[in-house]
Amino acid sequence: MKRTGAFWGVSFAVLLLTVGCDKTSPSFSILPDTEVFFQNTGAVSAKIDMLWVVDNSGSMHTSQQNIADNFESFIGDFASRSFDYRIAVIGTDAYRQVFTGDPNISLFKSAGGAAVITPTTPNLTDVFIGNIMVGTTGHGDERTLHSISTALVNPGNAGFLRADSFFAVILVSDEDDFTHNGSEYIKGQYSAYTDPGHTYYNSAKDHTISKYMDYFQTLTSSSGATKRFSVNSILIKDGDSACLSQLSGGGRIYGKRNQAMAEAAGGMVASLCGDFAEELKAISNNILTLSTQFFLKRVPIPESITVKINGQLIPRKDQNPGPLSGGWVYDAAANSILFYGDYIPAAGSQILVDFDPATLEI
Repeated sequence: MKRTGAFWGVSFAVLLLTVGCDKTSPSFSILPDTEVFFQNTGAVSAKIDMLWVVDNSGSMHTSQQNIADNFESFIGDFASRSFDYRIAVIGTDAYRQVFTGDPNISLFKSAGGAAVITPTTPNLTDVFIGNIMVGTTGHGDERTLHSISTALVNPGNAGFLRADSFFAVILVSDEDDFTHNGSEYIKGQYSAYTDPGHTYYNSAKDHTISKYMDYFQTLTSSSGATKRFSVNSILIKDGDSACLSQLSGGGRIYGKRNQAMAEAAGGMVASLCGDFAEELKAISNNILTLSTQFFLKRVPIPESITVKINGQLIPRKDQNPGPLSGGWVYDAAANSILFYGDYIPAAGSQILVDFDPATLEI
């Protein structure tokens, strides 16, 4: 399911200084450079495809309800900035289609409404609430990561992930990912949350986090600092014994692998015991920040960068005087500009980046 195509439309205005007077003289760019980015103009759009993977085992009703009750905190910024998004939901037992042959197991959840939510979905909030409440009768062998790959190859879910979108995954579970080869119920064979040697997590049979990083990179045709995906996890954080006690009940454990997956993929790690309104807001902001990342063609002198959105000068995040929050950040590893908080640009915005180049361009 490889995807091709540019994520952003980019036009460059470059001032060149020609050295020498004969036709063979080299041309150098040593004057200030300007790069102009347009979001969602013409055929170019700010597309985000979001897949929720929700634990549908017996202990998850309260957590599912918390997400439903605070959905507005998650979707508000996507709606106010007019982003072209898609949202779908699967359970953590979607992987079982591989062993049962029943395609209905890995289809996107739909509680009488749309299985894929878009900005034009009627009664959008109600539809999401119906979909996210996946129930508590699912299989107790949670395999979040394997469920993603199983669902995305189901022909019934075809067309959800678009070639030029940013792909965001949100994992929600009060257990951990026990993805492994075979249909046997392996979870009960390991005391991964009490065993100091972490037998399960070090098992050669396990599907490694690096394997799934490779999977997401192949899926999105992107990697490294310029990747077009993130994984976010809402879980019991590793070592958070207070949360484990608060959510007392059978089977709940630290989400070690789900946490490691989010950290590897540049997403947020949120707590099932936290304020869901704040946690969901943080996740949505992180997705928007990563999806509105603008990659520069030339390497700038960082101190020389100025950024404007629709002609308005935007502050650096670490120099923002307020009252609005956030600002822009230069990421040297990706040679890109990222936006945070209130300064995340809306679809249709023009982003102007001025800077002095760090090196001569011949």
